[in-house]
Amino acid sequence: MQTLAVHTRSPRRLFRELGAARAFAALALMLGAALGGLLGPALAVWALWRVLAGQLLAASTVWRGVGDGLALALLLSGLLAIIIPVALALRGRGLRRLYWTLPLLPLYYCLVSIAAWAALIDLALRPYHWSKTEHGLARTSARASGELRDRLMSQEGPRPRQHPARIAD
Repeated sequence: MQTLAVHTRSPRRLFRELGAARAFAALALMLGAALGGLLGPALAVWALWRVLAGQLLAASTVWRGVGDGLALALLLSGLLAIIIPVALALRGRGLRRLYWTLPLLPLYYCLVSIAAWAALIDLALRPYHWSKTEHGLARTSARASGELRDRLMSQEGPRPRQHPARIAD
């Protein structure tokens, strides 16, 4: 939310530095992350409730049927969008033993929603406060396993970081 607020303070500068396509993509990504965290679980629960009550697929008009079909497609595609990347990441890191946690992801996103609402309230009440989160503490993280240190200390040495706006397509 703060990143979105900072970048929208000067939209002309954002569009000048990133170009129109990248600026729209960045704004969509930031806005989607903020709104998804704030509204996603509530809308998913509402859609699931309508499915379980038999209301979602019992449309009384054509337009309601179209809307219900889109809501169901959005619900299913959203569920796949949160499960598939995590499943691929677990497989890629050799952590298939954690596949059993995949059905818990919707609960995780409910916790993300609670955190997003807490962040919004905190931003409104304490706009200059920064709640720092320490990352890389999990046993499976690259930092904890030493992979990051080994990669940085290899013969190649650390790779220079590029500014995201300057990375070639």
